[in-house]
This record gives sequence, C-alpha cells and structure tokens, in this order.
Amino acid sequence: KMRLGRTASISTRQELTRLACTSNGRGEAGDDEDFVERMANLIRPETLIRSANYLKTEDFADRFIDLCERAAEQFSSEPRVLELESPMYIFGDLHGNLEDLQFFADNIWPMGMNLTAGKFLFLGDYVDRGAHGIELVAYLFAQKLLHPDKIFMIRGNHETRSVNGWEGFYGQGSFIAQCKTRFGDEKGFEVWERCNRAFDCLPLA
Repeated sequence: KMRLGRTASISTRQELTRLACTSNGRGEAGDDEDFVERMANLIRPETLIRSANYLKTEDFADRFIDLCERAAEQFSSEPRVLELESPMYIFGDLHGNLEDLQFFADNIWPMGMNLTAGKFLFLGDYVDRGAHGIELVAYLFAQKLLHPDKIFMIRGNHETRSVNGWEGFYGQGSFIAQCKTRFGDEKGFEVWERCNRAFDCLPLA
C-alpha cells in the first residue's frame, strides 16, 4: 500500500481544504488570490460548467486583466532564455484546446502540478484556432503565479499581435475575435491588448 510522504500529505490536505472552500458554487470570484486559485482549477469540467456565465462577465474580464499584469511581472523577472534541468514535461501548440489540456492534467498531474515530480515547460502557441484561448491562458498564468519555480512558459509566434490579431486569416478562431465576441469590441480589445502585454514579457527560448 503506497503511502505519501509527510510533505505530500500536508500539501494534499491543504489542497483538499482549498477545494472545499472554493467549490461553494459562487457565481463570482472572491478576492484576487481566490481568483488565481479558481483559475488554477478552471479546466476541471465541473468548474467550467459552474463558471460558464461568469466567464462572459465584465468582472471576469477585469480580473483576467489583473491576472495578466501579475503574470507579466513574474515573466519579467525571468531571463529571456531559460536554463532548465530535467526531469521535465514539455508541451506545445495547445491553441486554446482545453480537451488536450484536460487529458494532460488527468494523466500527468492528476494530483496537481505542485505534487507532481519534475517541472513543466509550455512552448507557446496558447491561443488562436481553438475556442478556449482565454480559459487556457488564465489557467496557465494562474499556475505560473502559484508555482513560479515549477511551471515555465515561453513565447510562440501566436503570442504576437500580428498573428493573434489577424482576424482576416483566422476569422472567429483568432484570439482578438474571441475576446471581442465575449466581452464586446471595446472591452474585448482591452483584454486582448493587456494579455499581449503579458505575452511580450515571456521568455523567448
């Protein structure tokens, strides 16, 4: 019978306690730290269903902007070229595809990234094409803020305005179109721009 070490057991208990506190069905997020925690659990199917309406609100848009600002500060503190050591899981080209991310979460970090051995490196191309670029970015940024020495993200070609703002080519699959469709033209453009400012700070390699 496998037993978790003391540190893992304490962390697991804290995680279960946190989930119990944040699974009360609230339609809106609490304070900033609650929001980060909630976004870190966003890809859970039950959380997505419960949050479906909230993810379309101006309150979510404003908090997502704050999340992007905090992520930008974190990325700015890192070198432009990362030097990382194995063991490490490497992921690329998620393109707003939550199903793939859910599969990875269920099979690679089922107990959470913080309780999984090794580091995680995401190679960019987080947005465009798939329908859930906003949710995917919110999840990864939240994980980065919670576990800055365990999760690493670098910039892909889709983390540039010239690509993720190319509505003429990607149509409704473009990141800017998704932002404007969800939040309206003015607020959607602000969300898109502030997220790109965070992308500007991502390491390049």
